[in-house]
Amino acid sequence: MFNFDYYKMYGDEINENNLANLQKLYKSFGLTIPFDNHPIVPFGSMFWVRGKALKLLLDKNWQYSDFPEEPLCSDGTISHAIERFYSYIVQQEGYLSGYIISDKLQELQMSDVKFYFTEQNKAIKKSKIIQKFLQMFFSVKNEYQNGRKIKKFNILGFKIKFAIND
Repeated sequence: MFNFDYYKMYGDEINENNLANLQKLYKSFGLTIPFDNHPIVPFGSMFWVRGKALKLLLDKNWQYSDFPEEPLCSDGTISHAIERFYSYIVQQEGYLSGYIISDKLQELQMSDVKFYFTEQNKAIKKSKIIQKFLQMFFSVKNEYQNGRKIKKFNILGFKIKFAIND
């Protein structure tokens, strides 16, 4: 069993339309790996996989009645849950799943991540309510005691002091 962390981006979690079906699949296959709401998902079902890694999924005696009739909804069916289920099956079989992308695509993704966090920070700076909330849990104060500079951190209620030697 593998339990590796990977970079998780806000927004890649399984949405409520698919979560119930995904959890049903997880239980029906008797998986023992930890359930994670941020699986690596090959959206569009385009991916490379070792055939043995999907053995558990392919050996299931699927019936046409297991799936809804066409045309499918845009989300929330068993088909959509299976699309999000591959990495669980692969790990249950003892393999790893991951994204492999080119350098060019990685540059684009990092640009997107930078833009995302820049926009988040702009929104936080504009919102007085969010600023007050964050100050309640995360703050830094500079003070001087006996001529020494002291940094006081408040992180989730934990108060930490550091003496700074100039």
